[in-house]
Amino acid sequence: MNSEDEDKEDEQEKKVSIGIFGSGGAGRDSIALRFHQNKYQEDYVPVIEDVFEKKMIIKGEEIKVETTVTAGQEEFSAFWPLVARQSNCLFLVYSIEFGHTFDSIPTFYKDLQGYFKTFEEFDSIPKFLIANKIDLENERKITFQQGKDLANKYGMYFMEVSSKTGQNIQALFEKAISKVLKRRNYLFKFLATFQKEMLQFLERKEFCDFSFIFSNPNIEPIPLHSSILKYRIGEDFEMKLDKLKNEERKDILSFLSLLYSGLEKFNIPKNQELSKESGIEIKIGREKLIEDMKKLNLDEESKDFSIIVDEKEIKVHKIILALRSEVYREMFNQVKDDSGKVKDYTNSKFKTFQILIQFFYTDTIEENISLENIQGLKQAQDFYQLHPKSSLSPQLEYFEGKKKKKKKDKCSIF
Repeated sequence: MNSEDEDKEDEQEKKVSIGIFGSGGAGRDSIALRFHQNKYQEDYVPVIEDVFEKKMIIKGEEIKVETTVTAGQEEFSAFWPLVARQSNCLFLVYSIEFGHTFDSIPTFYKDLQGYFKTFEEFDSIPKFLIANKIDLENERKITFQQGKDLANKYGMYFMEVSSKTGQNIQALFEKAISKVLKRRNYLFKFLATFQKEMLQFLERKEFCDFSFIFSNPNIEPIPLHSSILKYRIGEDFEMKLDKLKNEERKDILSFLSLLYSGLEKFNIPKNQELSKESGIEIKIGREKLIEDMKKLNLDEESKDFSIIVDEKEIKVHKIILALRSEVYREMFNQVKDDSGKVKDYTNSKFKTFQILIQFFYTDTIEENISLENIQGLKQAQDFYQLHPKSSLSPQLEYFEGKKKKKKKDKCSIF
């Protein structure tokens, strides 16, 4: 890569493009105006497509924010696909005083989804559902909970704002920008594998401790994992799932695939019906999956095995390690030791192994990882035979490259 190409890539890394969609009357342009120019125009006349630009300092880096506002009218929809695909973040806006702007959100969401080649490509873009005009509380038609529920249904972040007073506008854009930058740092093109791996739980019967039983005794039960269901559905997962025992097996398998993985491609109308029928919240997206898996990792009481590293114990859930590593899967199927412990044979240091366990649960490693731990993890990943498309190697290479570049830049200064 020559210096000109590097400059272009660096420029793209320091630019965040936001596309704003919604019906007429939602206040899309006024949100962009308030953020970019810190003003509000009651009589602002929107055009087919407005583009606003602004520079911000985020963590010491200058970031160029480009916001494109689309006209909400159907006759201008030909411009929407290009705006969507060129955006790093999508805003879907409605007004709390106009019910039609809220009712149109599912259609906009479905249209936006269709503009991308794959579910993974669409899912990797942060999406925000924005309730505008909260300064008009006395004329509110759409409640906060209605907005929150719709956002949860489609895996979007949710925020209420006022473009007139400026309430929450700055916070909205800052959160959107941080989500975009975080996705770039964590190489999201590699990270959909984690969600796909979660589907393997439904295909494997090892370590299952709970079964979904149908009303019809002729339908084979589905073996499941209570520890996963607890954090994806809630403590009362048995009661909620019991409401679905009269459904078809194929429909339940599809619904469970959505619950386990959070993959957008399973968010079909039938699964949305089952969500409403059972009272189970649908959690879309990799970030919500990681949030739940972090909670599972912190649940020391439910852990059922220990790994001995440097004569110290690290408690784990067998099912998590068996999912992520062929070596552990084979080990747990064969181990006969009732002690519930096994020694780590990679000679890893305790800190390095802690980072590996964190990766097993959350598919992420911390940016501040040392070069020593990076080298240790490179050796460990070969031993434990991780998924061929595991994101560990790309993350290690990314952070190693950043640290080496930083070290080189420091040396060049002196």
